[in-house]
Amino acid sequence: MVAEVEDDRARQLPDIEEVLGGDVPVSGWSGSEPEIREALLKWYDCERRRLPWRGDPPPWSENKAKLRSEAARREFSKGCPPLSAGGAGQVQVIDLDESAEAAGAFPRSAYGVWVSEVMLQQTQVEVVIGYWTRWMDRFPSIDALAAAKAEEVNAAWAGLGFYGRARRLHEGARYVMEHHGGELPQNIEDLLRIPGVGPYTAGAIASIAFNKRAAVVDGNVVRVFSRLAALTGHGKSPALHRQCWKLAEALLDPERPSAFNQALMELGATVCTPLAPACSRCPVRTACKAQKLAAAGTVTSVTGFPAKQASQKPRRHRVLALAAVVNAKGAWMLVRRPPNGLLAGQLEFPAIELDQTQETVVPTQAISCLRELLADFGLCCDLPLTTLGAPIEHVFSHEHHFMHVFRGTVPAGFPAAEPKRDVHWLTPSEAEEAGITSGLQKVQEVLAQRSHIFEIYEDSEGRVAVRFAGEKGDAGNQKLELFQGPVPQALTLTPQPLPPGRVFAQCALPAEELPPLRPEQVAEIEEELLKAGGSERFRRLSLHLGVQERQVPRKKTRAAQRER
Repeated sequence: MVAEVEDDRARQLPDIEEVLGGDVPVSGWSGSEPEIREALLKWYDCERRRLPWRGDPPPWSENKAKLRSEAARREFSKGCPPLSAGGAGQVQVIDLDESAEAAGAFPRSAYGVWVSEVMLQQTQVEVVIGYWTRWMDRFPSIDALAAAKAEEVNAAWAGLGFYGRARRLHEGARYVMEHHGGELPQNIEDLLRIPGVGPYTAGAIASIAFNKRAAVVDGNVVRVFSRLAALTGHGKSPALHRQCWKLAEALLDPERPSAFNQALMELGATVCTPLAPACSRCPVRTACKAQKLAAAGTVTSVTGFPAKQASQKPRRHRVLALAAVVNAKGAWMLVRRPPNGLLAGQLEFPAIELDQTQETVVPTQAISCLRELLADFGLCCDLPLTTLGAPIEHVFSHEHHFMHVFRGTVPAGFPAAEPKRDVHWLTPSEAEEAGITSGLQKVQEVLAQRSHIFEIYEDSEGRVAVRFAGEKGDAGNQKLELFQGPVPQALTLTPQPLPPGRVFAQCALPAEELPPLRPEQVAEIEEELLKAGGSERFRRLSLHLGVQERQVPRKKTRAAQRER
């Protein structure tokens, strides 16, 4: 249907006035480039988001555009003229408080722009804000990043995905230190020589950081131009991207390229969105050909531009078996992935890919394969492994993983050989400090949910008793008998001092080995956990067990406690 409206010339690169419809006024102007630029810049000056890499103090905007002030909103609604632009070569900071840095703002820098642009590739702003601020705290300059170890960089990036971006950013920082003395070059040619910097990133750094006349085209800009000019082609079409680059170069504001490029991308991110565009708030809506086609009924919606790709390659399904092995000190066995490829250089549980579908996994076969793998990591004995049950699903942009987790506990004194590969034994807090992927975090959360946390009081003979609120003969007391004897090795983890004659430890057992507790039992046991020095974070787990010396008399009934 679009073909009926567009003639052959529209399939070629049209000039900017033809694309924007020179005979159609834009917010009351004629539609020529100066008025289009002015409309976009005025909108941006009033409605741009507050973001840390722009030098704004917190609080920062997230996924919605926020006006700088009510005064700006009122002026914009009246059609105020755009704010005065700085001269060529200047970067204008709009309406920033002089004490912004003292209020928690990060100073604007070309390095900060570079980091933000790399992080924003494939990742939404609301996610990037937290990662960017932590990154800048950890690596505040190019020389700090260049001097960092690869493990430190991976840790700072962990959870953000597309880990090759972190590696290339690290390589780029070292290149800039070696070839430019730690200062980012300002021209496109030199920027393109930096590892990992392509045309978009080079244009973004040159224009946003140094206010150079350099166009930028990302997915947001492609969407804006596709609708503004009703361009044919799907969003990833090379021909469409070439058109958009030429249009961006023709429309680029000569005095404020920094603000103008950000305005175009901001418009696509906050107003001209993929599925629910807010056309009534668009500063160039009267020039939008897609909007006119939709109003005339020629197309159903502006969301038809750019066109959807006819077919996409389905995600590859991979079935994995993971060994979640914990030692007597409460540390988990983690290994580091290869430096290239998926999740490059990140920590993970030892894992193998199974030549089976997720429905046909045979646990005994998976365990046999995992034991062979664990032997490469120094665990040569047949370590008992039990399944967590249903697989954990984790979706990447191009792959869908089904992770079958098998848990095992290495008791103290368990024989270990020299590992053939890089092995790290880390507690959950140490792993978090080192940086973990969202997939590994998902597995750890499931492990925590399917385990119970104990407090153990041990007498001189090593006897313990599990205290339940139920009466004799119930499931709790039946399970109690199994624990009256020497404390199993797996239960004596993380010793902490308590009053004389007692030893306190934290430990975890598979949930399926323990009886279920009623909510009122859980509440009482949580109270005892805290009294005995338990951690507040234990309260977030769904089930708990309290353990005390067997000789301690039973506490009063819950009814008596409530009366008290």
